[in-house]
Amino acid sequence: MRVGYDRKDSLIAVEMNLEAVTAVRVGGTDPDRETVLRARQGTGSPLPLVKGASIKGILRSEFSRLEQLALTPPSFDIGKGGVALKWSDVLFGTGGVKVGGESAVALRGAVRVADILFEDGRTEVRAHVTIDPKTRTYGKSGPFKQEVIQPSASATLELHITNIMEPHVLRLLFFVLDEIAQGHIGVGGRTTAGLGRFRCRTTTIKLYRTPEQLLGMAEPEVCQGCMPAEAFAALEPLLTDHQDRNS
Repeated sequence: MRVGYDRKDSLIAVEMNLEAVTAVRVGGTDPDRETVLRARQGTGSPLPLVKGASIKGILRSEFSRLEQLALTPPSFDIGKGGVALKWSDVLFGTGGVKVGGESAVALRGAVRVADILFEDGRTEVRAHVTIDPKTRTYGKSGPFKQEVIQPSASATLELHITNIMEPHVLRLLFFVLDEIAQGHIGVGGRTTAGLGRFRCRTTTIKLYRTPEQLLGMAEPEVCQGCMPAEAFAALEPLLTDHQDRNS
């Protein structure tokens, strides 16, 4: 397994077609910011979006919690001497790794997540009131409004995983993706109030593991399913075969 990503030895491209089951709040939880985040695509109107960094943060948080129970930490050398890392560091990056007692170095993670644009995302403004956590009554700051993306909006989640072909690690990552796809993990603000839940329509995984595939001279191997876990079940034998060939 390569820790650096200056050269691609393999690439797993994941595409999940999602539909919002509940309203989605992507402007944050600060009442002073009422509008949702937007980005302009081409010459059209700005579209609501969820930042890829937000999704990556959710993946890292859930993956880190689960890897303590399910994964053995990886071991390899970086520069001079061994470095103790967790798989969450390898996948999502870390900025303070000590190498041989020398200065810390930053590692760029293997996972890249693109921003999610809601091309058909209609929004609405909802009124709220603040609740004093001590008295459980009407708060001093009074009412406020927040804009949310309406339910049934569709979007595509795209992520790339570079130079990671270990089935046991990817199985855990796809478990977390499956939790998002089933609406068990919320995205955006006010998730404790039930916002930010999605369901997955289809999942497509493309595996690039040969030089010809990585250079675009050959088609990648494609695995599909409704949920991420289903698509990964089709991918896993290919990963095992790849490891057997390179062992």
